[in-house]
Parts: sequence; C-alpha cells; structure tokens
Amino acid sequence: MPYGKIEAALEALKTAMADDLKAAYEHGKRDAKAEILAILSTGGAVSVEVAQNTAKHGEVVLATISEAPDFTPADHERKRAPRGLPRTLTERALREYLDVGRTPADILDYATTSYEKMIKLSSLRSELRKGEKEGRYREHSGVWFLTEINNEIGVFD
Repeated sequence: MPYGKIEAALEALKTAMADDLKAAYEHGKRDAKAEILAILSTGGAVSVEVAQNTAKHGEVVLATISEAPDFTPADHERKRAPRGLPRTLTERALREYLDVGRTPADILDYATTSYEKMIKLSSLRSELRKGEKEGRYREHSGVWFLTEINNEIGVFD
C-alpha cells in the first residue's frame, strides 16, 4: 500500500474513532442526567440501581420508597453534621474552659447552632480520640483539655 493511502486510511480511522467517542460521551451524559433526575425527583428515596435502570430505559420514573431495596425511613430522615464541625465545636468548648476541661457530654452541651446540635456523642468521642493521637487534646480522668494551649499556661505541670 502506498504511503498516501496509509495516511488516508489512518485519517479515516481517526475520524471514525473521534465520532464514536463523541457519540459514547453524549450517550453517557444522557444516562448520567437521567440517573440524577431519577434520584432528585424522588427526594433521594431511590437507590442507585433503580436510577440506573430508569436511565437505561430513557425515562425518569418516580420511584416509591418501597422500590428502593436498601431504603429505610430512619436512614432517610437522619441528618448529619457538616464535616469538620465536631473539631470546631470541641476546640471552641475546650478553649472556653481551659483550666477545668470538659467531658464529651459537656462539649455537646456547648453546641449552639442547629448544625452543632446534630453532632452525635460518638462522633465527638471519635474526634477526641483522633485529636489525642495527633496531640491536639489530652484526657485526664474523663475530662478533656486542649494540649497546646494548656501546655503553654502550665495546666499539666
């Protein structure tokens, strides 16, 4: 095959591949949009599997709660505190009571905003354990302190 014909064949192949990739991308975009609409239209009460199945058939079907296999009302109603909020609340509460420290329950009682009040005791304890390993907090007889500030003012001496 002469060199010119090879170049023409490669160019035709390249064009065909580009067209196929573009078509596949558009198809994927439509499927993703349909999945998102299926989830949003039910208020999140539809599983990913149901959304994907709905997208494959090219229509958005409003699913009921019973159609989502892994859905329970308790999971749907549960609100979570924003990421990083347990640390913010903990540090603020411990700064307020530098010399006397706070128990985990006392720290939770220090919550003022609706988001802070979403923090669960288990999340707060996880933050305290993690912070203790990282050197942010120190525990003594069930009472927690800010390590850095208390070391500076001599609380642990």
